Amino acid sequence: MLLLSVAAGALSLGLFRRFVACTAITRTGANAATAWVAFCAAFLSLWLSSEAQMVQMPLLVASYATAIAYAARPTTVRAAVTGLAIGAATLFYISNGLIAVTVPVVLAVGARYTGMRYPAKQLATILAVAILVPAAGFIIAWLVSAAGTTSLPVWLTTYGGGHASARIAATYGVHG
Repeated sequence: MLLLSVAAGALSLGLFRRFVACTAITRTGANAATAWVAFCAAFLSLWLSSEAQMVQMPLLVASYATAIAYAARPTTVRAAVTGLAIGAATLFYISNGLIAVTVPVVLAVGARYTGMRYPAKQLATILAVAILVPAAGFIIAWLVSAAGTTSLPVWLTTYGGGHASARIAATYGVHG
């Protein structure tokens, strides 16, 4: 399991470095930012000991990178790609879905202070795609694994139909 955590962490750092290289003023600044992330206590503890949380990191980095790219040059395609990245991250942890709400809200509120204008249709696209991606993923997983044996709401709320895995117990302390 450590290998999965290490691979996800390395991919996250690689994506972050690529992203920060496009936004940093100097290469030294980009290197310093990447080192800061790599050696911060929270990232290191997840990287070395918790693959359950680490697998979402590359998608979270992609979510924020695409959101910043959208903020710099807003287009409908960039809005959809941002929603796609957020939706994919939500497939790992449902709580990542909160990002789908905060990104459009922060952009809309921040527009008052930055002078940028983000079309409401594009902000709604971020939210809609970010909701549709995990919804489709969960429905497909339910259809493949349990459609006919348990209802979708039961399957969603009992970690796949009532069979909590050891990983869920270790991560959340949920037993049963």
